[in-house]
Amino acid sequence: MRSLKDKENLFKLLREAVKTFAESAALDEFIRKINREMPPIEIIDDTHQKFDGLIYRKHKHNGRYYFSTSLTRSVWKFFNGEIPDIY
Repeated sequence: MRSLKDKENLFKLLREAVKTFAESAALDEFIRKINREMPPIEIIDDTHQKFDGLIYRKHKHNGRYYFSTSLTRSVWKFFNGEIPDIY
């Protein structure tokens, strides 16, 4: 039980030392890994979820989520920015 209290005190000290948003995000990820917690899953809409920076699309036949993107979409985003919803 003592080690749990020591770990919480260490996390508290680390959080007090954080100065930027990037440091805060890195610290949160570090603490999640130590505690063996999964990163949060963000629900975008009925067919898309975002996990660990990647967007997963629900397969219409089996209901499982997959990460997929085409090269043409990636090239478009690189040169032109976000793809309009109508495309």
